[in-house]
Amino acid sequence: MKKCQTCNDYFDELGEWQKICKPCFAKSKRAEKAREQELENEKAGFLYTIGTLNRRIAELEAELLCLKKDNVFNPDLIKKIRVLAHPDKHNGSELSHNVSKVLNALTQKTNTCI
Repeated sequence: MKKCQTCNDYFDELGEWQKICKPCFAKSKRAEKAREQELENEKAGFLYTIGTLNRRIAELEAELLCLKKDNVFNPDLIKKIRVLAHPDKHNGSELSHNVSKVLNALTQKTNTCI
């Protein structure tokens, strides 16, 4: 007879190597299998999330590429043009006001796109 290291019950040992009783051994194996399944499920969830994020990254990269192709003006160039076309430098002309409005709209579009 040997004392189980887990539950402290006595059991008939099969050999010197046996440290725990059969019910405790079975319980530990079930716990191991449950933990393995839990980890597999968690792994599957992470892989799904990674796939979703990779798809979103690809979408954003494609959108950014399109914006860069479509966006003839970069923010620095718009700033320089705004200084040149500012109404104060053109006696408040209607044309300079209209150009400034367009440049402001381009600035907003550029800032929200990039």
